[in-house]
Amino acid sequence: MHAAGFRFGIYTSPAPKACSGLDGSGGHVAADARTFARWGVDYVKLDWCGADYSPAGAAAIARTWRAALSATRRPMLLSINAGGAPSVGQWARSVASSWRVGGDICGSWYNMTRPPSATGRRCYNRQYDEGIYDYLISPGLRQQAVLAGLGHYIDPDMLEVGTAAESPSGKDRPGTALTPDEARTNFAMWAMWSAPLIAGNDPRTMTGADPASTVLLNRQLIAIDQDPLGQAAILEPSPAGWQFWLKQLSGGRTALAIVNLADTPAAATFTWRQLGLATPPADLLDAVANRALEAGPQGLDVPVAAHGTAVYELTSG
Repeated sequence: MHAAGFRFGIYTSPAPKACSGLDGSGGHVAADARTFARWGVDYVKLDWCGADYSPAGAAAIARTWRAALSATRRPMLLSINAGGAPSVGQWARSVASSWRVGGDICGSWYNMTRPPSATGRRCYNRQYDEGIYDYLISPGLRQQAVLAGLGHYIDPDMLEVGTAAESPSGKDRPGTALTPDEARTNFAMWAMWSAPLIAGNDPRTMTGADPASTVLLNRQLIAIDQDPLGQAAILEPSPAGWQFWLKQLSGGRTALAIVNLADTPAAATFTWRQLGLATPPADLLDAVANRALEAGPQGLDVPVAAHGTAVYELTSG
């Protein structure tokens, strides 16, 4: 896996049984950590089914795992899913490399708030599975975004870009779960949140020019995700049907994402003050197209597809 350019991630549970019912690591933390290190694991995903979800209990479990992984002297990221409650971030930020801030992702724009799309993937439970829109409007995500920083990141679960549509019986069918614009929003907003960019599609089908590649290989958005400050975007006051997200970048730069939450295309002109900026930027870059734009003195003209997102990189004047 390393020779092919991949990192090696592995999944386990702190309980005796994992969420699947298969064996977990309960009672074998130190031994499993040593085994993972010997295997060359880079990333440990720790799920929580059957374990203690209370803040004190969950924090103690995570600290035990962090100590066990550190004792191996092999650098391994620790990603935890101790439930998506806002209280998790208060302690997880000092223990884990990333922590879940919501439910399991499913391949649909809506799931909790409205029924999923006909092409939706793994939207099995409308109480726990979240679509892209559900994450965008999540108060819990916004509360924990301010806790993110270098080395400790919020995790809205893996990407659904390029994942196959699913039939009601659970089988793959032609087409993708998300529309192209929903997929671009999925990737762009995860980058704005400095979230782990974990591809959920089949990489063997990627050619570099296929629809999934055009989204997942956008170097400008990857750079926004990987910015050295490691901060997550903050939601600014926004008009109905829109969201404005601002993310501070290194070098005095700012990333701006404008999301069209509506089910139809929309276009509008927003003043710089509406977008959370005191003055027009000196430089303006369309981060999706990697194209320099002229920053007008009054504001920004924004045409955005249904469920789409425009992302800009700005340098102050």
